[in-house]
Amino acid sequence: HQPQNWKLGCPGGTPGLAPQNCDKYMPLLFSELNYNSSETYNTGDWVEFFNNSNDTIDLSHYYFRDGNPENKFSFPENTLIAPQEYFLIIEDTSAFQKYHPLEGRFFGPIDFGFSGSGESLSINTVFDQRTVSINYSDEGAWPAEADGTGFTIQLSDTTLNPQIGQNWEASCFLGTPWHSVNWCIPSDAIFISEIKYQ
Repeated sequence: HQPQNWKLGCPGGTPGLAPQNCDKYMPLLFSELNYNSSETYNTGDWVEFFNNSNDTIDLSHYYFRDGNPENKFSFPENTLIAPQEYFLIIEDTSAFQKYHPLEGRFFGPIDFGFSGSGESLSINTVFDQRTVSINYSDEGAWPAEADGTGFTIQLSDTTLNPQIGQNWEASCFLGTPWHSVNWCIPSDAIFISEIKYQ
């Protein structure tokens, strides 16, 4: 009967189960992150998610946010993420398209970027309850090679806990959006930045 003894449950509830960590009831993973681009090859900030399940995930009425509670991106109605599907949230789609084709599901542009030194990122319910989150850093066990060098960080394996820095690795040059780490742009690649034709 005491209000302080109650708290918000997980999305959809957990009938028949003891109180749980809600993150594991949304089988959605942070799989790749670009939080501090190279000054020369600036793709803007972006984050990749992966539906690590055989079920469709409905993100309607959920929103993505960073460490600033004022920074929010609400997913559109009927946002259905198919099993084993990747999708991106992109800060600046124009900057992103200079280096990557928009070949997969994405949301953006959004009106905020990510901290270059680390912060919390999450997908929340309308009640501001986190359902999936990470708290990345450029220190400690988190890969420092991705901090302003043109590389991203990528979850080493989708079976690993994305909350632990040592489970992430420096990914390929400019990242591998919508692809596995085996799909790479060599760091010494030559980019065609302008073409004049008649």
